[in-house]
Amino acid sequence: MTTAASESELTLFETLVHQRSGIVLRTRRGDLAKRVAHMIEELHLPSARALYDLMQAPARGRELQDKLIEALTVSETHFFRNKPQVDALEQHILPELIRRNRESRSLRIWSAGCATGEEPYTIAILLHHLLPDLVNWRIELLASDLNSSSLQKAHEGLYGDWSFRQIPAHYKDKYFTVENGKFRIVPHILRMVRFARINLVEAASGPQTMFDLILCRNVFIYFDEATTEKVVTHFHGSLTDDGWLIVGHAEPSQKIYQAFTVREFPGAVLYQKSKNIEAAADHGIWTTPTPVAWAPLPGNAADAVLFKPAMSLELELQPQALSPLTAPVPECPPVLNEIEAMIAAKRHGDALHALESVCHAHPKFARAHYLMARLHAQQTHWRAAAAAAQHAVELTPLDAPAHYLLGLIHQEEGAFADAVNSFRHCAFLDPEHALAHYLMAVCLCKQGVERRAAKSMDRAATALQGLPPEVAVRDGDGLTVGQLLGWIAEWRAHDGTRAQSN
Repeated sequence: MTTAASESELTLFETLVHQRSGIVLRTRRGDLAKRVAHMIEELHLPSARALYDLMQAPARGRELQDKLIEALTVSETHFFRNKPQVDALEQHILPELIRRNRESRSLRIWSAGCATGEEPYTIAILLHHLLPDLVNWRIELLASDLNSSSLQKAHEGLYGDWSFRQIPAHYKDKYFTVENGKFRIVPHILRMVRFARINLVEAASGPQTMFDLILCRNVFIYFDEATTEKVVTHFHGSLTDDGWLIVGHAEPSQKIYQAFTVREFPGAVLYQKSKNIEAAADHGIWTTPTPVAWAPLPGNAADAVLFKPAMSLELELQPQALSPLTAPVPECPPVLNEIEAMIAAKRHGDALHALESVCHAHPKFARAHYLMARLHAQQTHWRAAAAAAQHAVELTPLDAPAHYLLGLIHQEEGAFADAVNSFRHCAFLDPEHALAHYLMAVCLCKQGVERRAAKSMDRAATALQGLPPEVAVRDGDGLTVGQLLGWIAEWRAHDGTRAQSN
């Protein structure tokens, strides 16, 4: 008797898991094979096909499907995860929702994909802190996940030190009690959250319940684009007017969220279902909406960054030959300084008009084309952005930021092979460019090239070694070393076993 599933049998299980949960496993075949083999042995079945047939049976099929899906999900999170997003919630989003709902004294919030509960309890703590008259409010805080064992731990409310690596000390002291070396959340916060097992893919086909705020962070990294779009559409219909959607950093292309208004906060991009954009902006809560790529666009050359000494780098595939500059680069006209000031002041229309004039009059000024590409990218005009960035690269082929920007644009267009090529050029020219290595890994994963993706992710981590966590990452638009290391840790937890199993 063998417990090993054939490739065709694994495809059957892969399709089943995707249909039930939306999870894409084509790059996690090793994980799937191990889980299937374990279930075959546990149930004393003769083969993988017998397990698959049992999963189709009316009696136990759905239960066994759920067990397999749960075994393939990762529940790694912590309190106050992603400080820029938490700051936006504490300082802007929740106070605005409280102000708006003051008359009804009610709030409805959904933490979708809550894992072991740290996220919804964080929201409950913030509400308790922000609402002195909380007892007079009707707060409905729904927390859902696909993994029953994670929900059980969440409901218990008992956590170890690893869950507290970002929580402010005064919150930990106030809202947790020590119990046998662990920390239990206080009863009045525990009671604020209602946990439920919800399959987001199945829920997206069902009735909608209205919420003021939905958080669904680091869930869509498991889905393909069609599934993500289906769930996001359901979220949009489940939000009240001016309601908010918060997703993770490493999420799909912004075109998935085009029904929402983009809201920018320091270090965070959030989405709002807004009918009255101008009135909302008048409150001074957020900046004028500016569409951005899911990964930060490069900042100005004057942005403060910390450079490390160069390290050796052996790329698996050397970039195409980079033509050396054969003539001096012409000096940029002074007007570009004024244009960069316009961009800093978010006068994007004026800046774009001025850049068009400069590019026409001085077609050899690469910086002008680079800025043009950035502006077009921020407005999601990807074709124009790609053309301008390509022109900048051709004029200055040894300019790493230009290759990086072109890589971001290719990634947004879904041209992952081209994006990898651009990020590779950037990393070749600037081996310490951590974001170039990180995004190269993301794009390689999209192509199913797991081993090279893992190596690129290792290089991203190496480029950050020894840097203080609060330091800004190069071309990260405020992203810190600590935050990027967190992204890398999440990638390794969710996807890092691919290379070892393929």
